[in-house]
Order: sequence, then C-alpha cells, then structure tokens
Amino acid sequence: WEQLWITARHPNVIQSWQYGSAIELTRDSTVSRLAICDHSEQPIALAQVVSSQRFRFLRLHLLNQGPTWLGPSCMTPFQYACMIAVIRNGISRNSFSRRLGILVCSPSVEQSTALENVLKRIRLKGTKRESWASSRIDLNQESTQLMANMDGKWRNGLRKAQKSGLLATASHDRDGDWAAVREIYVSMIATKRGDLVDPTLLDAIIQQPSTESWEVQLMLAHKLQATGEKDLVAAVMVVKSGESATYLMGVSTDQGRRGNATS
Repeated sequence: WEQLWITARHPNVIQSWQYGSAIELTRDSTVSRLAICDHSEQPIALAQVVSSQRFRFLRLHLLNQGPTWLGPSCMTPFQYACMIAVIRNGISRNSFSRRLGILVCSPSVEQSTALENVLKRIRLKGTKRESWASSRIDLNQESTQLMANMDGKWRNGLRKAQKSGLLATASHDRDGDWAAVREIYVSMIATKRGDLVDPTLLDAIIQQPSTESWEVQLMLAHKLQATGEKDLVAAVMVVKSGESATYLMGVSTDQGRRGNATS
C-alpha cells in the first residue's frame, strides 16, 4: 500500500492507511482496503472503504475522498464512475441483498456537469447535505505570488498575524505538545456546533507511526511574555502525505484569535 500510495498524484489523508487504522481504533467500524487494476492487472487506484452497522439489517459503506488515483495524470469523471461501479458491485456480492448495503461516496474529483451526468448513469443519487469544501494550493510559488492570489480578507488577516509578535515553530515534542493543544481543542469544541473532528480520533491519528509517505506535524504559535516565558495561543495539525500537506484542524485561544494566529 505504501509503495503505491507514494505514487499518487494528489493523495488525500482520509484515504491513507494510517487514517483507516485510527478509525478502526476509535469507531465501531471495519476498514476494507482495495487495489483497483486495469486489464493488464496493473494497479491504477487505491480505495479505503469504512463499513459500519446501522440498524439490524443495514450496513453503511463510506468511501470518503476516494479512490486515490495513481500515476501522473488526473482522474476523469468517467474513470471515477467506473471505479465506483466496480466497488459497489464488489460490496453487493458480499451482501445478502443489494438493499442491505448502502454505499456513500464523497467524490475525490472536481464537481462538474460531466461528473453529475456519469454518476446518474450508474444510478448514484446526490444528497442535499452540504459537504466540506477543499482547495489545493501550490506551495512551489513564491511567497509574494501566494499573497497576491489570496482573497483580500485572508491576505489582511495574514499580514495582521505577521505583525502580532507571535512566534511560530514546528513541534519537536509531538506527544507533549499535543496534550496542551488537545486541552485548547476540547474547550473550543464545547462551545461550537458543527462537524468537528472527534478528539479521540485525533489522539489515534497523532499516535500513528511516521513513514516515508506519511507524517503528522504540529505547528505552534506562542505569545512571548516580558519574562521570557511562552504562552501557547494557537496550533494547527498538518499531515504530510507524499508531496502534499493537508491542514487537518486548527485551534486557538481568545488571544490567538485576536492575533489571527492560525493564519
């Protein structure tokens, strides 16, 4: 899996082996990992399906941000639909009846009319639930170009953060720093609503061993005091996967929010 994963063009952390392992540790779910091959039996994609029992006779199969397309080219809507059909047929063969298993997909390709049309052809129905939006940023650009391409509100927020006197560093004590970050996160989610990541899942993710193609990093922001002490005011969790880095979650104290620390 790791040897194939590192060849993916845009791997998503949710489809990584380590994320699936964290799910199994914290949820009453099973994870199936599939390799999808072409006619010459060469792997062209990886898929991680999370299955859980819902009610007595219904099993839910979740394919979130997958399959992961391997190789240098981008996956087309038609290729995505073909792979979904293959995965769905495999699930149906392992169920007593098609009605006993439901496959829920979160596409890993850009939304388009072409995608909607091919999904209708394989009888997949869309939902009205608002999904999380994702964006990719090419960090090979010069910092001035990145700033110029930002939305004005975000650009102003970043400049405010740069002038706030905060010290931004990468964690060198992941386990120790996570305890402090987790405390801020738990207090933050107690006052917020919405789909926030379960702290126990984050615990399991940060304990996953690093590999050549997967590593969790904590980026910290401290406010320096006149005494020389440092107060943790914000942090972000980033997962490096292949050549991509995924912003998984961010936290900040009231002081950190005033200084736009997560920027």
